[in-house]
Amino acid sequence: MRVTLNFIAACLLLVAGVLTGTTLSATQASAVASCSATTGSVSTSMVICTENGTVISRAPIASTGTYSQEIITTIDPATTTISSTNQISAPAGWTLSYFDGTSWSSTTPANSNAWAAVTKIKASGPLISQGSENGNQIASRSQTVALAQSGSFTAAGGGDGWSVIFDNTDHIYNIWHHDGSSNNPSVDCHTRSGSTCGPGWPFALSPYHTNTQSEGWVDNTNKHLWFATNSSSATGFACVDISNLITGPVWCGGSSSSAFIAAGAAGGNGFNLTGGLANIGTRLFTWENTTGKLLCVDTALNNGNGGLCASQPATFSGVTSAPWGGNAGGGSTLLASGGKLYGSAGTTAVCIDPVTFALCSGWPLTLTKPGYAVFQLPNASGQIIGLCFIDKQDTGPSTGANAAQAADPANNPCYSLSGVQLTRPASLLLYTSSAFGGYGKNPEVSGSRVYWAASWVSDANYYCWDASLNSGAGAYCPNWPISNWPTYTIQLDPLNNNCLWSNNDYGQIKPWDAVRGVVGCTTPPSTVEFDPNLVIPRLGCSTGAANQSWKNFALTAPAATTYNSATLTVMTADGTPIPGYISIPISGSRIVDLSGLAISTSGTNPKFAVSFTWSGVGTPAAPTGSVTAVGGQAELCMTPVTLTVPCPTTLGPLPTAPTQTSVVLADGSAVLSGNTQVLTQATTSLSMTSPALASCASTLSGTALSAATSTPISGVTVSLLDSNNNPILSGGQPVTATTNLNGTYSFGTLVFGSYKVRFPDLNNYSTVATSSVALGGNGTTNASAGTVISAASTLAQNQNGVINATYVVTAAPAGSLASTGNQSLQMWSITAALSVIGGAFLAFLVRRRH
Repeated sequence: MRVTLNFIAACLLLVAGVLTGTTLSATQASAVASCSATTGSVSTSMVICTENGTVISRAPIASTGTYSQEIITTIDPATTTISSTNQISAPAGWTLSYFDGTSWSSTTPANSNAWAAVTKIKASGPLISQGSENGNQIASRSQTVALAQSGSFTAAGGGDGWSVIFDNTDHIYNIWHHDGSSNNPSVDCHTRSGSTCGPGWPFALSPYHTNTQSEGWVDNTNKHLWFATNSSSATGFACVDISNLITGPVWCGGSSSSAFIAAGAAGGNGFNLTGGLANIGTRLFTWENTTGKLLCVDTALNNGNGGLCASQPATFSGVTSAPWGGNAGGGSTLLASGGKLYGSAGTTAVCIDPVTFALCSGWPLTLTKPGYAVFQLPNASGQIIGLCFIDKQDTGPSTGANAAQAADPANNPCYSLSGVQLTRPASLLLYTSSAFGGYGKNPEVSGSRVYWAASWVSDANYYCWDASLNSGAGAYCPNWPISNWPTYTIQLDPLNNNCLWSNNDYGQIKPWDAVRGVVGCTTPPSTVEFDPNLVIPRLGCSTGAANQSWKNFALTAPAATTYNSATLTVMTADGTPIPGYISIPISGSRIVDLSGLAISTSGTNPKFAVSFTWSGVGTPAAPTGSVTAVGGQAELCMTPVTLTVPCPTTLGPLPTAPTQTSVVLADGSAVLSGNTQVLTQATTSLSMTSPALASCASTLSGTALSAATSTPISGVTVSLLDSNNNPILSGGQPVTATTNLNGTYSFGTLVFGSYKVRFPDLNNYSTVATSSVALGGNGTTNASAGTVISAASTLAQNQNGVINATYVVTAAPAGSLASTGNQSLQMWSITAALSVIGGAFLAFLVRRRH
């Protein structure tokens, strides 16, 4: 019997739970159709479709010709949510523009409000078509690789310069050497074209000194300019913050003291207490000249403000000084090569591991004369086979009595990387001036070429030697030497290996064409890499709609007369050369067949690099190349984050999610030879329901309890009201709920808003006393005339409501089915249920008997 009663009670609880309300589940927006494969024929009609939640506006295949084309997708921002360019894809190299109902702009919307105003998105760009192949578009794309800017200028403020320092944003810096004019050490900044970088330049570097060989290095990650220096009490490195050229330079960390990293203790007031500068990764190295100790700072430490490397300063057996070249007894140099440090401290030549500061195997070496510079020795193929030291400063001009010193094999020796002496090429005569020891700089090496400045007085030339000339025996370069009195240094442009920059005693900074030997860099780099995002004609958005096969690569500029040879190398996106497509000669028509290159091998975004051997004849135009491929048609694709409908606003139970339609339009045009073809508009309707309707509602529930015993009061029918005490209707009927055996009720999910609940007396011996808001608000209300209306509970996102009530229960009249407390009510409910079940069971027996 107890089991039966428990089962019946469970059934009643289940029924009561169903009656209290329901929860609506949201459905995801679905695409109205799938896009067919990107095949077709030449036409004039746009296509619009959806695939996997992406809306695709597709232009038709274009006939042969060079077009200016555009695709426009019109959206309803109230239902089609776009908030980032990450949700938009267009043909490679095309420009995106946005229409806000008033005007078009190519500036990306800056915030959510700006995105919400966008009603049209446009992609526009070039299309060079060769027609169709198997229903796909044959298209070409070309790119002209512009040269880095270069212009002559004079450093400001009267300070003469020594070197030139580059960042990666087209700025050039120079540090006035030996404390500059009037004891005013400073650093200056110009753009590549020669204009000043803005306010704050030149920037004073006091209280620190600037070396005679005033080199520097830019940390492009943190935008800091570093240089080796000394204070009155220490040697080390200092850092200038160049991250904001609009407001101007400042010391790293905010002050001159915070910008200085002391590494050695041999400070003073001179400007030659440190010598040489080299960097490997984020580390900078210099000699402390008076002690021969190596100083090191790691520029990445302390949030880019730098910190000392381990084991500072580093000492080496037998190296007790590294005196400045102008002093009797020797010079100091440093060079980073192959992850190692090479240099000289007087007559001691060293190779150092930059991490452990241990000397390399086979080193140190003893030079016959002090070393004033060190450089890499290339062979005819441009491979580094060793290192050479310039250890004789006065070799005189290239002709005359002292010229023999340059040819003397005992001077300026070369060594292998393992420290074994090599025979210096007989054609490599290292002419320098008598001032080279104090003012010279390490020669620069690019490929098979070596460049150096003789330095200042006597022989003020720049020299170039090429190991590949004279059948590999080496020779001086054509169009050289270059005269630029009173010269100091020359160094390679990091963006163009055929461009060099010089600085001289007057602070005049000039770019030089390394091939033609004239002021102004007009010869492009030896290897030009085309940007795959610009040269590859990817028109479709997805991988499947992008390129399916390659046709050819064509070199259309410069003129073939400006170079001796040109080759093409195709690389995967990570820069790995593809076998069979390495150093392919470009000759004759200057078209390289790529039809045998599979997309599965190259990927859809390979790199194309052309290497030139420049002739030095004429002025070469900027290299221009084109790639022809077969692939999908031009597409503008848009993937909304969500397709939504507004939350309902009518108070009451949350309704079934309404279906809403959003119309999306695709327009386009194509201009050929000045004639505009307006393409036929395409349209589609997107049917959508809210993907998260449950987020539009909260619940309102509560409990009715005895005030005296806290026992549940069941069977109370409560009514849902608005904040003005008006009944909430659903289907024209008041919304009510009934407390169950636990005394609880629930109206289920309700639209956001402010609600009240009316509690009535249950009978004349279970009378309502109070109501109180527990969630969504507060306040207790007392009963009046057999009922109580609660204070308001406000439902909102993540805010449910709870309104409870208390009842006063008195003794029931004699003979009543119900008496005080919840137990009698429970027994009444069970008896009624048994009566129903029993009646049904008797009826069943009667049917069985008949």
